[in-house]
Amino acid sequence: MDLPSKCRKVIFCLLLMLGLMYTVKGQVENAEIPKIIARASAYCHGSKNCRIVGKGITATGKRVERGIVAVDPSFIKLKSVIEILEPKEYAGFYTAEDKGRLIRGKLIDIWMPTQKECIKFGKRKVVIRVYPKDYKPEVKEKDVATEAR
Repeated sequence: MDLPSKCRKVIFCLLLMLGLMYTVKGQVENAEIPKIIARASAYCHGSKNCRIVGKGITATGKRVERGIVAVDPSFIKLKSVIEILEPKEYAGFYTAEDKGRLIRGKLIDIWMPTQKECIKFGKRKVVIRVYPKDYKPEVKEKDVATEAR
């Protein structure tokens, strides 16, 4: 075998390996993220319309706003992206930016700007997906988490 044919074989093998690695990576990235049934409640602080007056700063140092949830960091890591699938009226993407001493296990606490909204939400079961913190969701025209109710 002469040198050029050996080079061609090596290049072919390298390209084949790169192609396989790309395919496997794509399959892993597109793997189904499991759905989790969790409990949810709502909290309100840092707003004029809340009974609990606070600074309104989350555990990660961010100001509270729509689209923020408090979590148990041993269950969901802070700054993770959470997609609420059900109930549909609260469906959308949220970010785990806060934690609370009463938030334990499969419980998320959704920030809302008024006490009235929190009472209306109450406590309920939710179906969620948890994505890593660097996940960038596709932005839809009407994302419930950031839309004013």
